[in-house]
Amino acid sequence: MSKKDQSKLKLIVTHSANFHVDDVFGTACAILLFEKKGFKTKVKRSLDPKVWAEGDLVLDIGRVYNPKKDRFDHHQDLKITHKNGIKYAAFGLVWKKYGKFLCGSQKVADRVEEKLVVPIDAEDNGVDLYRQTMEDVKPFTIRDIVEIEASGTFFSGAEPTSNEKAKGFDKGFFNLITFAKNIIEKSILEAKNHIRVEKVAEKYFKEAKDKRVIILPQFIGYGFSKMKEPLVTVYPDARHNWTAKAVRVASGQFASRIYFPKSWAGLNDEELAKVSGVPDAVFCHKGLFMAVAKSKEGAISMVNEMFKESGFLPVKV
Repeated sequence: MSKKDQSKLKLIVTHSANFHVDDVFGTACAILLFEKKGFKTKVKRSLDPKVWAEGDLVLDIGRVYNPKKDRFDHHQDLKITHKNGIKYAAFGLVWKKYGKFLCGSQKVADRVEEKLVVPIDAEDNGVDLYRQTMEDVKPFTIRDIVEIEASGTFFSGAEPTSNEKAKGFDKGFFNLITFAKNIIEKSILEAKNHIRVEKVAEKYFKEAKDKRVIILPQFIGYGFSKMKEPLVTVYPDARHNWTAKAVRVASGQFASRIYFPKSWAGLNDEELAKVSGVPDAVFCHKGLFMAVAKSKEGAISMVNEMFKESGFLPVKV
């Protein structure tokens, strides 16, 4: 390799042996960082301090946090935490310095931190973020994906040798890097889109004659839960019908602020039209949070029937 090629290569170092979500995503983040700066990257997994010293960026190993020198370990007693008090892991420390650069704005970086980085940091520091509501069912998380890869890369029946384990762990780790890079990149895109959609939601809310019912030119999946007044959104759907959908109590929850009449649950076409009194009624979800009509007027009529049953005044359009 020429000196010119070497100058364009950045060495990322993390620990060898078993891997976790933190070092996988921290390494993927470091790769994206250097790629955006125009460098090629090489990743070494090692427990050797001599190798750590060679690294342009070292994470999750070495017991040193020095962002000026791109050293991002969190196993020593760090005094800094995220805004909510959760301790940093290596991914979070890398993101703390470079998130804004990768995202192009602090607002986007903060959204990615909230949705992706903090949960990973919390998990790596042993923080429980949720409680199971069913004893025998739990969410399938990124941690499960990483653990499956870690356990499935070298076990072939017989007990593997130490060398086989090391190669297996390395194989599993690098298998996950592409996955983690994709998740980070898509999270950045999602954050940018989320911020854009929230602005659009605010626009249509301000324009609405009746703040309880937001008439939209297309589906907007979020933004209204943060507002107090909206109960329902009405919009044209992909099947050339009009959908009326209840606003959720809060983002990330399934509970809605209002529901369609119980007698409509799971009905469609003529059955629903007869029960609802709306001639062009098409469908009502069995969960009663969504109803569909062939026309905008029909969808609003369904909302009015819902409001009537709930004791509200009719929609002002």
